[in-house]
Amino acid sequence: MADNMKLSIIIPCFNEEERLAKSLPIIKNYMKSIGIFNYEIIISDDGSTDSTRLVAKRHNCVLTPVEKNKGKWYAIRRAIMISTATDYILITDSDLSTPISYFAEFIKDFPKYDVVIASRAIDGSNVKTSLFKKIAGRISNIPISFIVKDIKDTQTGFKMFSVDVAKKIFPKCIINRWGGDVEVLYLTQKYGYKIKEYPVNWTNMPGSKVKLSDYPKTLMELFKIWKHKYD
Repeated sequence: MADNMKLSIIIPCFNEEERLAKSLPIIKNYMKSIGIFNYEIIISDDGSTDSTRLVAKRHNCVLTPVEKNKGKWYAIRRAIMISTATDYILITDSDLSTPISYFAEFIKDFPKYDVVIASRAIDGSNVKTSLFKKIAGRISNIPISFIVKDIKDTQTGFKMFSVDVAKKIFPKCIINRWGGDVEVLYLTQKYGYKIKEYPVNWTNMPGSKVKLSDYPKTLMELFKIWKHKYD
């Protein structure tokens, strides 16, 4: 890997003090083990009321400005704005449901691809979750398939972008919550960039912020994407 590569690792958070306390040392130790030192970890804080920000500061992370809870993808866009990366931006969940070690595999696919995303729905993936979530995921993929073409799993939280693509796409995004995954991939395709799905081992960790009530809300966000006139 190039010594002069500059990477931003963005972790969207809403009251994630316990998860961050466990995951941040894992991320930092992993990056050291593979010889990556020129990186920053940005905690995109979505209005946390616990000690998320304190934990982030203890680990020398960059923090987005304090704001009220507005949604995961609003917080991610705030992080993109302050990123100092010159090469890649990696978005990962605070619970590392997709292990950080996939970074080394993802980076091999650049520059052939512009965006590489973790997938739980293609051959080679291994998913540990409840039957309910598996069924809900398959049902939700039906309307998603009308917006994003030929992508089996849009919702996994581990996504990597070249900086140029991220800076082009994210300022155009309007969706703040869970539908933001679909929107960013829709825009990636709209502007002719290449996406690769990569099969991963994925574990549904306890304490997920996704609730049953979020599914109909996300459906409304999909309708908003479909109707919106993007430049």
